[in-house]
Amino acid sequence: MLYDGLGRNLDVMPKYKISFFGPAVHVVIWVVLLAIPAVIFHNVPGNPGLPGAFFLFTNIYHIGLFYGNALLLYPGLMTRRRWPLYFLSLAAVLAISYYGKLFAEVLFKRLKRTKNDHTNGYIQRNTLTAAC
Repeated sequence: MLYDGLGRNLDVMPKYKISFFGPAVHVVIWVVLLAIPAVIFHNVPGNPGLPGAFFLFTNIYHIGLFYGNALLLYPGLMTRRRWPLYFLSLAAVLAISYYGKLFAEVLFKRLKRTKNDHTNGYIQRNTLTAAC
């Protein structure tokens, strides 16, 4: 065995504690929260008009908004001097989020109306394809 001048054993690797409990709790809570609507509304007939991927992406986006606020905005801007900037930044994030979702909805609806024509490889509108 190797010892240093202070009597410590140099052959032993240092043991680092890695805690997975905190992140695991966050993952479990988010999975439960996101699974509740799927469990409750699994037999409801109807088409919401948006693809299923839209809801997946918006849920991931909401999780990002939550952690962005909790880890970046709140600790950095919620002080005695900068609290007005915190509320202005929250309003800006909410406005950008709202109009971004409206833009994404319009984009999804436009993409839904297009169809891929495999004869020539171009994407054409349904009306143009039907007219040809």
